[in-house]
Parts: sequence; structure tokens; C-alpha cells
Amino acid sequence: LLGGGIKHGASDIHFRPGSPPLLRIDGKMLTLKYDRIMPADTLGMAKLFVGAAMPHEDIPDIQEFIKDMERTGRLKDAIEKGRKQYGMQSFDQHLSEMYQNKIITLDTARQASTNPNDFERALHFE
Repeated sequence: LLGGGIKHGASDIHFRPGSPPLLRIDGKMLTLKYDRIMPADTLGMAKLFVGAAMPHEDIPDIQEFIKDMERTGRLKDAIEKGRKQYGMQSFDQHLSEMYQNKIITLDTARQASTNPNDFERALHFE
């Protein structure tokens, strides 16, 4: 999955239980021809991608968000809220940081963000 994303020039990979994975390529979300991802698959991928950087077994809330298909959609919010405590950040938070440090333009950050309108709105509240 990761190799395919790199091969096709994806900026990010989205996966959540009950759905096939998605790649963002040139700002467009493309559904991959994979089976639905099950909760156990999502947990396994999260452990693989995150590795030792985030000992999520010690963070029960995050582990529950990954396991529970109904709560997985709120994982991004949990990651963003855990930024100071656990050193986690969402992709949009990183884009915001890069924009504020003048590494990328606002237009580039908005185009790469998960939701351009939400991204720009969040900039005004930081």
C-alpha cells in the first residue's frame, strides 16, 4: 500500500475501517482497488506506520479510536488534541506549521489539506 502510494506520487494515504484505502494524487482522492479494510487491519497498519514513535498501547483513547469503526472518523481530532501531551500531529497541523514558517504558501497548504475551508478557518484560531 505504501509502496503503491509512493510509486503513483501520492501525497497521502487514507485508510479507515469498512472502506477501501484512498490515495491523494494531485489533490484528488482516488479509491484503490482493494478490499474493505477491517478494524484489525487498521490497527495493524497504524502500528506499522507509527512504529516506536508513538507507543499507542499506552494511550487507550487512541487505541480505541483505531479499533472502533464508529470512532475511527474522530481519530484526527484526538491526534490534534494530543499534540502537546504526546507529540502527535495531523497532516493539516504540519501543513499549518510549514505555512507559518514560510516554507510553503497558503495556496499550497490549502490545496494539500484534508479540507481547504476547514484548514483556512483553523489558521484564524491558532
